[in-house]
Amino acid sequence: MEEIEVAGTVILPIGANVMQVDYVIWQNRAWLAPVYLEAPNGQRRPLRLIAPRFAPGFVPPAGADVLNIFQRMPLSMATLEQGFIPDDMMPILHIVENPNVFVRSAN
Repeated sequence: MEEIEVAGTVILPIGANVMQVDYVIWQNRAWLAPVYLEAPNGQRRPLRLIAPRFAPGFVPPAGADVLNIFQRMPLSMATLEQGFIPDDMMPILHIVENPNVFVRSAN
């Protein structure tokens, strides 16, 4: 299992609310990491990683600025939760369920 770090947070409109959501850098790009599973050993695993989907052959920028697209394209709370992708979001979101990564606790 690969260790990654929380790179920061972004403030995003989620439904009718505004939320602070963690992001990580994984596979040379920024991903939202909205929900974690916490293990007794202090490791946290993101249950879902979310990034904007780009056209085939386009290499997305590595920095977190690409996540600003979600400020203009609000996500629903259901999109952040594991196991559900709204049909209208499938073509524009790249979602990885249960990635084989963990974030070590800061303890």
